[in-house]
Formats: sequence, structure tokens, C-alpha cells
Amino acid sequence: MTDITTASAGEIARVILVNTSPAILAALEKMLAAAPGLQVVGTARHGQQALPLIETLRPNVVCLETEMPHMDGLLLTTSIMGSFPTPILVLEAEGRQGEAASVAQILEAGALDNFLVPRDAAKLEEKRNDFTAKVRRLSRVPVITRSTRQRYQPVTERTATPTGRSSDEDAVPMPGDTAAGRAPEIVAIGSSTGGPQVLLNILSQLPPDYARAILCVQHISKGFLPGMVDWLNSQCAVTVKIARTGEVPRAAHVYFAEEDHHLELDSRGSIWLSRTPPVGGHRPAVTVLFESMARRLGSRATGVLLTGMGTDGALGLKAMALAGALTIAQDEASCVVFGMPRQAIALGAAKLILPTQEIVRKLLTM
Repeated sequence: MTDITTASAGEIARVILVNTSPAILAALEKMLAAAPGLQVVGTARHGQQALPLIETLRPNVVCLETEMPHMDGLLLTTSIMGSFPTPILVLEAEGRQGEAASVAQILEAGALDNFLVPRDAAKLEEKRNDFTAKVRRLSRVPVITRSTRQRYQPVTERTATPTGRSSDEDAVPMPGDTAAGRAPEIVAIGSSTGGPQVLLNILSQLPPDYARAILCVQHISKGFLPGMVDWLNSQCAVTVKIARTGEVPRAAHVYFAEEDHHLELDSRGSIWLSRTPPVGGHRPAVTVLFESMARRLGSRATGVLLTGMGTDGALGLKAMALAGALTIAQDEASCVVFGMPRQAIALGAAKLILPTQEIVRKLLTM
């Protein structure tokens, strides 16, 4: 859309804060006021107060709470993205992780990232750098109109759960997951900013008898992973879950790295969650997952690097490509942030550069 404003390097990014707590509003405003290049131009206690401010001031970033009177975070996000698309950071109060599914819905509606707000002022101060960095990064993101996602419509005689997903007992055996001991074929996916929306678009189009396992690393703030996984599981025909050490990847199952753990495969082809040091500031790191795929599976793996800021995953995708794996980078036009894929392409790590829907097509026809 042509009326979207983004803050380029060196410019002041205008921010609007929306939160029901005066104390939290004051604390967040104070942190942003002390951060170079950021300026709070308006605050509101709920969505109805916020909308006129957003329409008039056209901020570079909106930080909004999920649960608010009169107009909650989901409705406010839908209204913003429908009328004047703006990068949105979702604020969730500590202790409300049970409401994380609502955060996932807000991300689906167009929000780009999330931030867990501690109830204790001292702990909130400790997260100053994380908060201001997220706001600064989002202020430079041009919001794009996303294509309407399709959803898999089950056409099968297999016994399924009421959601359309096959139960673990009925799971399809992994190709090669037999007494012969061959490693299974696995798709490894990495994503960051804007990832939940793209993951939903991709995973919701896979059938319940999809013949491969999928391992995923998504950069997401602590406390939000369970809600995101539950949300994806409710929307997909494949089974989506948080990985556990020792599990053997199974077809039609999607495994997400546990919070603060790298996701890898051990020498037997089982899932291994490790607490080895962060890589590039990330744990889990996409590159750790991809390098594990290169070591353990070689050409029997597929690597997919999706939207996200930074460079995580680029070196890992290169390792997969050198090991003979199929490697795919999301193209710039369909990315919310063309950071991680851009770096992978620059390294020559991506054998294919595809928009979201073509990634789905490739995963379905391999």
C-alpha cells in the first residue's frame, strides 16, 4: 500500500502505546523516551481511544495489549490493518500466558511481533533493551498486503479426530523409518518476524497424511510458544506440537523447538533438545537446526528459510545445500521482512527462491 510510512535509519520513529495499565504505559513511555530515534506520540487505554490517534498521527509502530475493554487487541489489530496498515507489537502481561492463543490470533490478523511485559517494574526495566530493539526494528518494516491463505480441506477415508487431524496412534510411518534403519525424510523450517502468519499459510495447506515430518524454529518471545503451537494445531490437518527429546519424527507431524532450546537430531535420528550456547544471539537458532539436518540427513532433508530480520539460518541453509539437500528461501515480495532469506540468497544457499504459495506447492509435490 502506498500510504504506509516507515522510519528509515536516522529518522525518528513515532510510536503509539495502547495499554489498560497507567503504570505500564508510563514505564514503557519512559523507556522509549530515553531510546535514541524513538518518540511516543500518543497513548491510549483501549482500542476505541487508540483508533482516532492512529488515524491522525500515522505512527510507525503501534504497541497494543491483548485484553482491553471496549475494543480488544484482536479487533484493534483488524481495524488497523484494514484501514491504515502499521507494524504492530503485541504486549502481553506476565501471568497471562494462558491467553497466548489470543496473541496468535492477533499475529494472524497482521501483528508482527510480541513482547512479554513483566508485572514487576524492576524486571520490566531489565527488558528495556529488548523492548526498544523490537520497536526500532518494527519501525523500519514496510507492511505489505498478504494474500488470503488457503486451507486444506480433508478428503480422506482415514479415521480422524474431530479437528481433522489423525491421532498419534494412526500416524503415518516416516519413509525409511523401518527396521532398515534409514534416516527419515524431514522438512526443516526457520522463521522470525512475520513467521507465524506464513507458517499458518503453509502448514494449514498440508494434508493429514503428509508423508514427511517437519521440524520448525520460530523466533518468539518467551511464554508465547505454547499458545502459538496450540493455535496452529487447531488450524491444521497435520499435528503440530512442541518437540521432546527422544521423540522419533513422524510423518504428518510438525515439531517446534522448545523455548530456550536448540532443536537437532541425534545420531539415531531422534529429536535432541539442547541448551548449548546461543548462536547469533538465538536459542533456538535456525542455523543449529539446519546444520543438524545437513549432518544427519544430507540429501534426505529439505530446508526452508522464511521471513525474518537478521541473518539466522543463512549459514545453516548453506550447509544443507552443500550436503545435497533441497534448499528454499522465501522471496522478497511475500516476506514481511526480507532479512534472513536475503542473507541466504547472497550466500548462494538457496537452490529455489519462491513465494509462499509456491513453497506450499513444492512441499506437496516433492
